[in-house]
Amino acid sequence: MTKNQHAVTQIQALTGLRAFLAIWVVMRHLFHAFDAGPFFDIGMSVPLFDKGYLGVDGFFILSDFILAYN
Repeated sequence: MTKNQHAVTQIQALTGLRAFLAIWVVMRHLFHAFDAGPFFDIGMSVPLFDKGYLGVDGFFILSDFILAYN
């Protein structure tokens, strides 16, 4: 490797956390979109999905950190 080349490594733990946060946001949208129907009436009984909007902030904070790190 020459002096100007940098080895870019992927942080697996942060990649997994970003995936979890993205899925958390998607689940909030799904549970609230189908909340009106009788088949998906369990959406409001899961308090974890009510706070899914916090996943957006966490996802972007981790993304910014990874961009700055690399």
